[in-house]
Amino acid sequence: MTCNRRRAAVLVLLAALLSGCGGEQAEPVPAEGEPEAVSGEAEPSGDATPVEEAAARPLEYRKVTLYFPSAGSGKLIGESRDIFNSPAPADRAKQILSDLLEGPDRRGALRALPRGVRLRQVYVTDGGIAFADFSADLKFAVGGGSMDEILTVYSIVNSLVLNIDEVSKAAILVEGEECETLSGHMDLRRPLPANRRLMR
Repeated sequence: MTCNRRRAAVLVLLAALLSGCGGEQAEPVPAEGEPEAVSGEAEPSGDATPVEEAAARPLEYRKVTLYFPSAGSGKLIGESRDIFNSPAPADRAKQILSDLLEGPDRRGALRALPRGVRLRQVYVTDGGIAFADFSADLKFAVGGGSMDEILTVYSIVNSLVLNIDEVSKAAILVEGEECETLSGHMDLRRPLPANRRLMR
C-alpha cells in the first residue's frame, strides 16, 4: 500500500469513528484515483409534460343515453349509462356500443343488437364520421321485418351521434367491410345522421 493510499484509509477510519461518537457525520474521503461521490438527491429533470399530467389524473365519468327499441311502440327509448369521459371520441364510442351490446335494464325495452354479435372496432374520422365495425353475426341475427332493421340501425346511430359531440354521422361495417344492408330494407352504404323522429 502506498503512502497516499495509507493516508486515505486512515482518514476514512477517522471519519467513521467520529460519526460513531455522536459527532456530525463526516463525508467519506475518496481514495486517490477514485471518483468523488455525489451527495444529495438528483434534481428533477423538469415539469411533467401535459400528456403525463393527463395520465396521472383519474378519468371522470359522464352520463350518456343509450337508445333501445321499445317493446310495443315501434320507437326508441332512452336509458342512462355512465362511461369514462375519455378525451378520445373513439374510446367513448367503444364504451357506448359495448353497453348497447349488453342490453337494456328497464322494463319495456328490447335488445338493440342480438346476442352473439361482437363489436370488432370503432373508428372516428376527423370529419366527424364514426364507423362501427361488427362481427358477421349482425347480418344473420337481425329480424326480417323492416322495422326491426330500422330500430337496430338507429339504436347504433342515435347512441353514437347524440352522445358524442365530435360525431355527426355513423356508419355500420361488418367484418371490416362496407355493409350494404342488414336485412334488405335499409341502404347502409352511406353514413347516417341521427333520426330523432324515432325517439319516444
